[in-house]
Amino acid sequence: MNAAKKRKPKSNAEEFLKSLDVQNKALKKILKKLIKENHSKKNNY
Repeated sequence: MNAAKKRKPKSNAEEFLKSLDVQNKALKKILKKLIKENHSKKNNY
């Protein structure tokens, strides 16, 4: 970890942004899934 920080001062911020992007995509997938489930439940009634 320390060696990477010394080599690339930006790497920490870049890693943080990457992880945010990954979380964002995961959340969007979950939301889409929930919305689909919601619609199918409404249609069943």
